[in-house]
Amino acid sequence: MLSSDLSRAHETAKAVAARWHAEVRTSPVWRELDVGRWDGLTRPQVVERFPAEVAALARGEMVPIGGGESWADLETRANDALDALLGELADGQRAIVFSHGGLIASVVRRVLGLSMRKPRRLGNVNNTGVTTIRFDGGTRSLARYNDTLHLGPLGKWSEERLKRGCTVVAVHESLPDAYEAPERTYSLDELGGDAARAIAQLVSEHPGQRVGLVADARAQHGLVAEILDAREVGAARGVTHLVASERGHTLAELNCH
Repeated sequence: MLSSDLSRAHETAKAVAARWHAEVRTSPVWRELDVGRWDGLTRPQVVERFPAEVAALARGEMVPIGGGESWADLETRANDALDALLGELADGQRAIVFSHGGLIASVVRRVLGLSMRKPRRLGNVNNTGVTTIRFDGGTRSLARYNDTLHLGPLGKWSEERLKRGCTVVAVHESLPDAYEAPERTYSLDELGGDAARAIAQLVSEHPGQRVGLVADARAQHGLVAEILDAREVGAARGVTHLVASERGHTLAELNCH
């Protein structure tokens, strides 16, 4: 069991470790992005004090944030940390890492071969969200992403996008027992059988709402792989949330159960 040495991750790690009678090893390599002089500031304060940096980031430039790390720097650190961890594990072993949203997303992007360019394909990682990556020889796959069903039906980022008018589509074949289903659920067959067109129809008819879409495992996998432009996604299980709008679709949570 490994953890960032920052308290917000380490305290969670210690709570879990106490239940499992396990030891936690901390390291700064699992820390969140170093935002330098931005640390502790609100968004309006950052915009006021660092307008040039904010503008550069909005253009997609990889600048050191607040004089700390750039997103590219974080991605390099995250990948190096992952390689070192994999070098320690024997076949069949598992590791649990307690880290932070930016670093977790960086690791997932590497596994899926995603770039950091917009439009974004992955939603923000939520606090206490569970992400699982499987390594089988040279094969890597994303089995679960950002699962926070222990807190409620939707993660914080999905809730925020819902309030901004996006449609949140809960795609599933069968629902977990404790899951609070949307008020309206459709079957993929009912909407014509094409998953991408079904999502577009739901966006048109249900802006700012949470709706369900029942689809078999093959259709789910194809839909998620299309959104991510990647095939390294595990078999469908539980419920997957897509944040969808006319501007594009983003994977918010994958295989929550």
